[in-house]
Amino acid sequence: MSVLESLLSRLSPIKLYSLQEGGNTYNELSAFAVGFEILSFELSEMLLECFLSSAESYGLSRYERLWGGEREHLPTDKRREMLISRSSLNLNDFTPQGVSKIFDLLGVAGTINEFPAQQRLSLDLRGEALTKGEKNFIKSQAEALFPAHLDIDVVFAGLTWKEADSRGNTFSQLETLGYTWQEIDIM
Repeated sequence: MSVLESLLSRLSPIKLYSLQEGGNTYNELSAFAVGFEILSFELSEMLLECFLSSAESYGLSRYERLWGGEREHLPTDKRREMLISRSSLNLNDFTPQGVSKIFDLLGVAGTINEFPAQQRLSLDLRGEALTKGEKNFIKSQAEALFPAHLDIDVVFAGLTWKEADSRGNTFSQLETLGYTWQEIDIM
């Protein structure tokens, strides 16, 4: 039922107005109906975008800006899944099993290496093909999400802390092999 039909059906039992097509009241109601249809469409869209489970465009973008940056290059379902995961984090999620949830919300897959004595975590994402911008985003989000007392190493390629420690090389030894500090930092 259109908005005009709805208005006419609600006003006809009152019998106060002449609702014949072409009459002044009918024409006025037609004009109101056009405005109400626009409003109805906008309200329906707003209602969809307001909730994560149904958002498809600007709703997802606004939630993403709340949690960091927009990820418009990803499919809508993936974006929604990441945002729902982010919104469901709680204090009990910072266990080895719970940390995998953080990978889901960042939209990556990887492994976690714990170094409790040093209060350090290494997030190994070497299997992911990511742009430099995506790497920066993931690194900043990981640092923001994990507890402040933990040092977080996000490894995209090359050596992990575990592998570097097992080789027994110091930074001085790596530097004598011709590596710059910047190259050592991104290994």
